[in-house]
Amino acid sequence: MDADDSDELILECWLLGEVAAFETFFKRHSSRVAAYAARKGIPRNEVPEVVQDVFVKLHNHIDKYEPGKRALPWFFTLVHHTCLDRLKRGGKGKPRLCRLDDIEGALGIAAPPEGGVDQGWSVDIDIALRQLSSESRQVLDMRLMEDLSFEEMSAKTGKSEVSLRKAYSRAVANLRSWIGAPRGGSR
Repeated sequence: MDADDSDELILECWLLGEVAAFETFFKRHSSRVAAYAARKGIPRNEVPEVVQDVFVKLHNHIDKYEPGKRALPWFFTLVHHTCLDRLKRGGKGKPRLCRLDDIEGALGIAAPPEGGVDQGWSVDIDIALRQLSSESRQVLDMRLMEDLSFEEMSAKTGKSEVSLRKAYSRAVANLRSWIGAPRGGSR
């Protein structure tokens, strides 16, 4: 395995039984998994266990990876669900609810003006993200999970940087709109 190999190629090699592919993928993404787990509210002392759980699950489910599909969205779905499972097992049996300011921090958006959205109101981020279109989720995924610049996103998708910036802004606005609405209210 070469350090310049794509994540897709690494997973395909791993799928074909190449042991070095696992090591390469682990070295490349274990710290990102740890950071993601911490952002989801996994206690610091449990983060290494979650990272281990993620890679054990990945090893056990590598046969479900479809060659040619984007690797990181598939992988981080597994990471996300592993974190939710861990959170469900601990404490009250519910995943951590993300407060509006948690989401604002992750998305890099400013807090609403005084008297705006109730900062104490919380929502499960998974539910909020499911309200978005697949294109919006893909743009957020590339920007926040893969940490790609708009230029890199453009090269990867073939779409213009301007259209990707607009799609990202719409996704953030939609998330804010949905999060800011009362549960029983209209969007």
